[in-house]
Amino acid sequence: MLLSRQLITQKNLKFFFLFLIFIFIFSLTSGPFLPDLIVSFSALFSVIILKKQLIREFLKFNIIFYLISFYFFIVLNSIFSEFFLVSLKSSLPYFRFIIFIFAASYIIHKYELHDYIFYVFFSLYLILLFDSILQVKTGYNLFNMKLYSDRVSSFFGDEYILGSFISKSYGILLLSLFSSKIKYKNILYIFVSLISLILIIFSNERAALLIFSIIFLLSIFLLPNKIKFYFILIMITFTVLIFYLNKSSYERIINLTYNQLTENKTLNIFSFRHQLHYITAIEIFKENKIKGAGIKSFRYLCKRDIFSKKIDKRIEEKKKVFAEYDGFVRVLNSDADGYDKYYAIESYYPIDSHLQKQYLNKYHYFSLKKIVGERVNKGDHVWTFYEFKNGCNTHPHNFYIQFLSELGLLGFLCLIITYFFIMIKTSNFFKKNNQISVNNYLILSIYLAILFPFVPSGNFFNNYLSIQMFLPLCFLKLWKFR
Repeated sequence: MLLSRQLITQKNLKFFFLFLIFIFIFSLTSGPFLPDLIVSFSALFSVIILKKQLIREFLKFNIIFYLISFYFFIVLNSIFSEFFLVSLKSSLPYFRFIIFIFAASYIIHKYELHDYIFYVFFSLYLILLFDSILQVKTGYNLFNMKLYSDRVSSFFGDEYILGSFISKSYGILLLSLFSSKIKYKNILYIFVSLISLILIIFSNERAALLIFSIIFLLSIFLLPNKIKFYFILIMITFTVLIFYLNKSSYERIINLTYNQLTENKTLNIFSFRHQLHYITAIEIFKENKIKGAGIKSFRYLCKRDIFSKKIDKRIEEKKKVFAEYDGFVRVLNSDADGYDKYYAIESYYPIDSHLQKQYLNKYHYFSLKKIVGERVNKGDHVWTFYEFKNGCNTHPHNFYIQFLSELGLLGFLCLIITYFFIMIKTSNFFKKNNQISVNNYLILSIYLAILFPFVPSGNFFNNYLSIQMFLPLCFLKLWKFR
């Protein structure tokens, strides 16, 4: 009787976990609230249910010890930050992700859910593909969300993160597929890769395409040698075909990337705008070299004059406007607040020219070099303008630059050493005496792509992004079942 009750309980528990995983995977397309709620609930639930096992097993693995050390570092760093309440709000609850991966690892391996996870994720991909094609063809998706730009967003609405989601979950599908007992893995691998490529190109997210490409190129070594070349050829053909059929994708991913890299007739790091973020972040780092300014401090400090001086200089150097012909300077109205340096400009051109409305109250940075009404000759520097006033944003748009400004040298070294360790471990997979499992190789490949230094990135401590970044670790075998 007791054994029967235990079996019923185990069966009910497994059904509950299956339901929770299904809801969790689909909730990833709804925004940060539901996935974070499930992560928090799972962490709390696992502490209550698996308390004894957690205490016994928790510190047996280097990865857990490393993550706990990092956790205490960011909490301590937050305490000494100028914006300690803001920083602590992000760092203190960060521990839930560590508990979550430990609990998820227990559930996935105890109940052997790799097949199930793959099928649920694959179903979501098929729905996203259908929904995205519908949005491209009709301008609306299944939930009547309108296509407002050339960037398909599907269920994500006005959050243009479809490509980002696919690039970070693509590795999860491969992990669950190659760890499963599913037949025809190679064929499914090809289907998953093609669907991912189509969705990312539809989304027009360039960083996502780069991350996907790294994971794809590393994962293709898991295929038999005789089909590797043909599949790469298929992927290239599909890419060219999609670009040919969808001109907006080619325009943004290829032409816009080239234009931003060569903007102002110089080679830029990603774009001129990204460089302003990086310069600002480095200036903040110079004032807080060892410990950084604290998590999420960039958004507050970037506005200060002490950190924006170099931005002013950079804009003045790169965003000059020169007179197109002889004439007079014309400014139709000045800034409502009366600033000498910044103007709300309708147009600049000689008095006898046609008014050019592309300058209509659009630019936050404007410095006049010639007096209004002054005669100018063709080629004279008349003003400098730029869409943004400084290098501000919510974060610097690169993990490594963010760690420099917010966590200082200590945090930066932690991240860069981690990345080199991942590189070394990944390369060991190709040695003759390879002892790395396919599962661990794929996990390493995912982080090699996500943490790639030379790609724009989101806020490392954003809750939604953190969930996506921790998910691959859920497939580590952190438990020993007897």
